[in-house]
Amino acid sequence: GAFSWTYLFLFHKLFLRSVGNDIQSDSNFDGELDIIKVVNTSEYVWLYRQTYSNSFEMSSGKNNFSIETTCIRRVMTGLTSKEYNFTEIDVMELTNIGDNYTGIFIYNRKNLIHNMHPPTSMNVYESGRTKADYQTTLEYAEPDTYSCSVFTVYFISNKNTDDFL
Repeated sequence: GAFSWTYLFLFHKLFLRSVGNDIQSDSNFDGELDIIKVVNTSEYVWLYRQTYSNSFEMSSGKNNFSIETTCIRRVMTGLTSKEYNFTEIDVMELTNIGDNYTGIFIYNRKNLIHNMHPPTSMNVYESGRTKADYQTTLEYAEPDTYSCSVFTVYFISNKNTDDFL
C-alpha cells in the first residue's frame, strides 16, 4: 500500500532563518509551483522536519538496539527538464551514508502540449532500480528564493528493508 509523509526541506544557507507556522494561504498556492526550480541548487537541501521517526529496531543475537538516521540532506548531481539526480546523505551510528537517486518529473499531457504549468511532482528511484520507491509532490515553496519547501511523499510500497524509512 501507499504511505504518505510530509517533509520540510530547508536550504543550507538559510539555517538562521526563523521557521514557523505562518504559511499564508495566498503566498504560493496558485498552481505555479515548480519542483525543478526548487531542486536546482548546488547547495545541500536539508530535511528539517518529517512526520515519522527515522528510528528502527535491529537485533544481533539476543541483543536488540535502536538505530536512528539523522542529518538527512540531498545534493544535486545532475538536472535536466526530465530528471533530477541526487545523492541523499544521512548519518547513521556516526557514519555518513549516501545513496544515489533519480527523480523523474511528472508532466501531465496538458502541461506537455500547452506548456502551461511546470511539474510539481516526481517519481524517485534508487540507483539501479526500475520501480519507483516513492513519489514526492511539492506543496509549498518560498516565493522567489525557494529557501523553504514542503513536500508530500507517497511511498510506493511498504518495504521494511527500505533504507529510506
